[in-house]
Amino acid sequence: NEAQKIKNRGTKTSQAIRCLQSGYRWALTGTPIENRLDDVKSLFDFIRPGIFKGGVEDSPQAVKVAIEPYMLRRLKQDVLQELPDKVRQEDWLDLDEYQEAEYNRALQAGRQKIETSLGVEQTTQVKQHIFALLGQLKQICNFAKGRSESPKTQLLLEYVETIAANKKKVLIFSQYREEGTDKIAKLLAKRKIQYVVYTGKVSNQQKDQAISDFRSDPDITVFLATIDTAGYGITLTEATYVIHFDHPWNPAKMQNAEDRTHRYGQKSSVTVYSFWMKSTVDERIKKKLIEKRLLVESTVDELAVEVIENGLSTEDWLDIFGIKPAVGTIEVEAKPADEPQPKVRAEKTVRAKINSVKPSESTSNQTIKSTTEYSQMSNERIRQVEKNLKRLRDQLAGKEDTLTTIAPEERVRIKQQISDLKLEIKPFEEEYWQLLATRSTEVEIAESEAEIVVAELVEQVGQLQTSSLYPDELLQILQKIYIEVSKPGTPAAAKLKGAVSMFPPFVSLGYEAEIDTENFFRTHLPTFTKWCKALAKK
Repeated sequence: NEAQKIKNRGTKTSQAIRCLQSGYRWALTGTPIENRLDDVKSLFDFIRPGIFKGGVEDSPQAVKVAIEPYMLRRLKQDVLQELPDKVRQEDWLDLDEYQEAEYNRALQAGRQKIETSLGVEQTTQVKQHIFALLGQLKQICNFAKGRSESPKTQLLLEYVETIAANKKKVLIFSQYREEGTDKIAKLLAKRKIQYVVYTGKVSNQQKDQAISDFRSDPDITVFLATIDTAGYGITLTEATYVIHFDHPWNPAKMQNAEDRTHRYGQKSSVTVYSFWMKSTVDERIKKKLIEKRLLVESTVDELAVEVIENGLSTEDWLDIFGIKPAVGTIEVEAKPADEPQPKVRAEKTVRAKINSVKPSESTSNQTIKSTTEYSQMSNERIRQVEKNLKRLRDQLAGKEDTLTTIAPEERVRIKQQISDLKLEIKPFEEEYWQLLATRSTEVEIAESEAEIVVAELVEQVGQLQTSSLYPDELLQILQKIYIEVSKPGTPAAAKLKGAVSMFPPFVSLGYEAEIDTENFFRTHLPTFTKWCKALAKK
C-alpha cells in the first residue's frame, strides 16, 4: 500500500522491498506518478521486473502501452460520482510598487543573460538560465525583497479570517519556504490564527503531528505547506478550502495538491482560490499552456506533469520571456559584405538563415554558427499535435460507435463526453495549421505530406461550397495545389478518387469531416491562406 514510497530505486526501502521473494506482486496507490516518467516505470518494474527491457521507447505513450495490461485504474469521476463539486476562483492582482521595480530589474538582467547564452551554450544550459529566472520572478510576485507583506498576503488574510470565523479549515500551498510559507506563518501568528506547518524543513514526526493536530483540533484553521512536500500521499478532507498562494508552472502539481481534500471522504464542496499576478510571468505561462492545450490526461492523470514539461520547448520558454530564439548551428565561411552569400541546405529539409559579417582585420575568415533547433522544435511539436489529434479522434470515434449499442439512460452521458472531446480537438486543429504556416517558411513540405493535406482540403472545401467563405484568390491557389499533386501516378490521385476538379466547388469525397471546419476557417482564414500560398510556391 502507498506504493509511491518505493518509486525511488535508490532508497533502502525500495531496495529491501525488491529483495522480497513473492509469487505475486500488487501495488496500490492514489498517486502513481509525481514528477517524472521514471516514477511509473520504477513502480511497474517492481510489479513485473524487466517489463521495460527490449527497447521500449522512453515516452509517455510507449510506457502507457507497456503498462496497460498490468494496471487496474479507478477514476474518481467513475467511482466517486457522489463526490461534491470543486469550485475554482482565480484572483488576479497587481504588483505593488516595490515588487514592480524589482521585477522589472530582474527580468531585464535575466533576459540579457539568456540572450547571451543563445547560440553559445547547449540547450540544457539555456534552460537552466530560464528556470533560474522563472524562480526569481515568481518569488518576487510573492514578496518584494525585504518586505513581509504584499498584495497576495492582504487578500490571503481576508480569506483566512472569514474561513476561521465560520469554523472551517483551509489548506494553503506555496512553492517556496522563505518567500512563501515562512512569511505567511509570521502573519498568521500576528493575527492569532492557529495553524500547522508541513514543509521539508520539519521532521517526519513533526509532519505526522501536524496532520493529526489539523484533523482533530477544531481551533486550528490553517494547514500551511509547501506543494512539493504535501502535494501527495496525505488525506485532509477536514478542509473545505484550498488557497494556492503561488503556482508551480506545471498545473498537474496543483491538481494533485487540491486532491488532498477533494477525495473520498469529503462531504462538502471544495473551494479553490488561486492567486495570480497581472502582467507577469504568471500570466504568460498560463496563456502558453492554454495555447498549447497541455492541460490533458496521459498514462494516468498525474503523468500530465511529465507530458506538460515535455510539451513546452525551449522556444516556448523564450517566447514567454519575450526573447527571440537564435537561428543557427551551421558553420559557414564568412564572406565580405559585398560578396553574395551561398545558399546553404541543412540535411535535406531545412533552409538555414545565414547572417553575413565583415571579417575583422586580424582574421579573414570567421566561423558563424547558425542552429536548426528552431525548426526541429517546430517539427517535434507538429508530431505531438498530430499524436494528440489522432488520440482524441480515436476516442471520439469510439464514443460515437457506442451510441447505438448502449442503454438509453447512458446516452446523455456519452453525448456529453462526445461534445467535450470535440471542444478539446478544436484548439489542436487550430495550432496545427498555425504550425504548418510557421514551418512553411523554414522547411520544405514533403510531397507525401502535401498530398494528404490536400485530400483533407478537398473534403473540407466540399462541405463549405455554399458558405461563400473563400475569396477568389484562395480558390485559385487551392486549385493550383490540387492539380499539381493530383497528377496521375501519385498517391494523391488515389486519395482524391471520386473528387471533381471543378473549382469552386470541389465535390465532397463522400465521408463526413471529423472537424467543425466552418467555425475554424471563418476565424483563421488569414493563417490558412498564408500556409496555402507557401505550399503553392513549393
